[in-house]
Amino acid sequence: MLHLFLKWPVRYATAVTTISEKSKSDIVKYGKCNPEKVTVIPDPINNHICFSNKEFNKIQPEILFIGSTANKNIERTIEALKGIPCRLSIVGRVDEKVIKKIKANGILHNISFNLTEEELNRKYAESDILLFPSLFEGFGLPILEANQAGRPVITSNISPMKEVAGDAACLVNPEDIGSIREGVLKVVGDENYRSRLVAAGQENLKRFRVDAVSKKYSDLYQILLNKISLT
Repeated sequence: MLHLFLKWPVRYATAVTTISEKSKSDIVKYGKCNPEKVTVIPDPINNHICFSNKEFNKIQPEILFIGSTANKNIERTIEALKGIPCRLSIVGRVDEKVIKKIKANGILHNISFNLTEEELNRKYAESDILLFPSLFEGFGLPILEANQAGRPVITSNISPMKEVAGDAACLVNPEDIGSIREGVLKVVGDENYRSRLVAAGQENLKRFRVDAVSKKYSDLYQILLNKISLT
């Protein structure tokens, strides 16, 4: 399967595009591909998430958590939030073990899944913070969705999340419960810091708008056409 879906395609392709430096390194490593053949072009943002103003809930902030697979790091997140007044809003199916742990740690919560784009947009609008301390991602689209919604982001200080976020997130060590907790407390407790993150998020989005991403593809196609014309 590795040969069929990775090694053979990258061997015979003139150029390969991928969405992050992390995925590029994986393609090079597992596909035995020349890194010069691989161009990173990120996913574009779409318009189903809208900017919305909301007064930050200092007493009991709504913390949005997207995803429920093991890499999303829900177990450490629960431990990190213990004792912090908040409501954890999880988008994704979670098993009974996770629900029991949430209750055992006294965390108010709600769980939703199979949301429409409109319902997901509403989740971002209702939230105060996006907490996305993932252990592994190919890209990290929720970071940009939260930027677009105008919400401060806490995410992992590892690739590709730190590259996607740029200066528009509070970066934490996803394997350190204390680091995740410290990030949450910093964002909740510092209004000026939150405002800077939201403003930086609006600037960060410019890199991922459809016109910016399409230009990267156009530039790559032009390079390939120039190579063809020289042969």
